Amino acid sequence: MNGDKAKVQLLPHSEAKVALYGYYLGIYLNILSRVSFIRKIFLFDLMAGEGKYQDGKVGSPLIALETIRRHYFSNNESIPEMEVWFNDNGESLIEKGTYKIERVKRFSDDQLVPNNVRPRFFREDYG
Repeated sequence: MNGDKAKVQLLPHSEAKVALYGYYLGIYLNILSRVSFIRKIFLFDLMAGEGKYQDGKVGSPLIALETIRRHYFSNNESIPEMEVWFNDNGESLIEKGTYKIERVKRFSDDQLVPNNVRPRFFREDYG
């Protein structure tokens, strides 16, 4: 039963994992932003999931974009150039007839992203 729920709801252990990811990414962006020879950062989320679950909680792609936005505004509207790759080849279990990555893109389009941060969306099978 929990396996089915995990596909459409952010269960407590996954919620903790996503929160930790956002916390770690924030710290890491602060470190990378202060290194003069780093010109561009690539961030990969190769199993991005639905983006937002039925219960309204957000997954790793939206946490990443929110963390990037917070970093940008906390650092005098500055962030290194970034490419953020989101990938998921699965069909949505929440929104029939839609791919998960289409949902991620739609939710990402609602996020304020700095001009030099380029989100990209893919539907590759890495299995």
